[in-house]
Amino acid sequence: MSSSKVIKQTITSSNSNKKYQSNILKSPANIKVDESALLSFKITKLNNKIKTLNKNISSIKQCKNALEKDFEDSKLLLLTEKWNSICKQSLNHLYNTFMIKYKSNDGYLQELENEVKFEKEKIKYQCDCSLEDEWEDIQTSKDFQLLDDWQQRELENNFKERLEKNQQFMNKELNKLDKKIEDFKQNGGEFDLKELCKKLQVDYNLIYT
Repeated sequence: MSSSKVIKQTITSSNSNKKYQSNILKSPANIKVDESALLSFKITKLNNKIKTLNKNISSIKQCKNALEKDFEDSKLLLLTEKWNSICKQSLNHLYNTFMIKYKSNDGYLQELENEVKFEKEKIKYQCDCSLEDEWEDIQTSKDFQLLDDWQQRELENNFKERLEKNQQFMNKELNKLDKKIEDFKQNGGEFDLKELCKKLQVDYNLIYT
């Protein structure tokens, strides 16, 4: 075979291979693989964008919650300050009114002693009368008369125990009343805003500290 024929065959074979390879690359199977890879890449890219957006949304929500909390705290603080101001104004007004009534610290002390005396009498009356009257009613009742002696003694002992506890309670309450006057004198005997808050049963520290 001549050299020219060999060259022609080689060129023809090479062209055939290139055409075959070109046909393979352009085949439907390869085109489908390329489209699938491109779609997968687009989905991955889209998922990354979604993750980034979700992070941004989460950050925005946290900022929103923080701002709302700050706003609520600020609003609560303003309401507290307003309440505190109203309480102080009201107490100052009441203090001036009471000072006009009492005229002096001695006037308040006299009023306090009268209140304590009245409360003492009320406590003594309630404690002394209730159980004693009840015991008298029981002793004169027919049911009591029908009891055996030991049952009557048992009932009487129970009532004596109740009377003792009642006396202890009465003494405790009377001591509390005496302490009101003692505390006032120990604190300088001055009718001030602290003493007014005690009288009104208001927490002084809650308003002035």
